[in-house]
Amino acid sequence: MEETQQSELLRTPLEEMILQAKLLNVTEGEGGEYGGIVSFFNKAIDPPHSKSVSNAVELLISIGAMDESNFELTDLGYRLSGMR
Repeated sequence: MEETQQSELLRTPLEEMILQAKLLNVTEGEGGEYGGIVSFFNKAIDPPHSKSVSNAVELLISIGAMDESNFELTDLGYRLSGMR
């Protein structure tokens, strides 16, 4: 058993975390890859690997939850986040 527990950020599905981050507009103004999503998560004390974040964004785009051109949530993305 580990002496310290893995951070919540690394235990929670990244797709869910990305939807919540976009919903709360915390990635706005970050710039960089995937509309600032990677930069936002890299600020965490124990950040997920950037490839994991990229894969999660690509999955959200492929299912239609995020717009590929501006990385904003679509109607489906808002519904999946539980806020619409």
